[in-house]
Amino acid sequence: MGIAEKNITRAFAKKIKLDNTKRYAVFYTYMSLHPTLLLVGGSTELKRFIPLFREVGFSIVTAERIGEALAKTKTVRVQGIIFIIPVYWEPITRFIETVRTQKGYAEDEVPIFYLGKLIEGEDQRILQGYGVKTVTLGPVPDSELARYITNQIKF
Repeated sequence: MGIAEKNITRAFAKKIKLDNTKRYAVFYTYMSLHPTLLLVGGSTELKRFIPLFREVGFSIVTAERIGEALAKTKTVRVQGIIFIIPVYWEPITRFIETVRTQKGYAEDEVPIFYLGKLIEGEDQRILQGYGVKTVTLGPVPDSELARYITNQIKF
């Protein structure tokens, strides 16, 4: 984040503290200045990655459930969607089918990533068929995974 962006961020932070009635306008102005990622998964897993993406200048929107994530794609324009060890039985393929029909969320516009501890071969084939980039968590440091993802996102 450059000096100008840090000054803008500080100014917005002061504005939020001084005037809570306008916090939503300030929040959305801040969000429009930074590319935004939607992180979907349990709060424990999300906490590992949020600082890594914020450090390189992304605004973060989080959701723990698929339905919540779908609702957020309708209210906030994101440049990337990342599932981080989502709950296995959640219908991720249905989410992808639904979100891809929304304007601005085509496969070539918004990449979707799936970070999992164990990705079964068939699951990986199905997800990749939907255009999802799958990554297995393991010996690779979180910072390298975050770098890989940020290099894939267009903004």
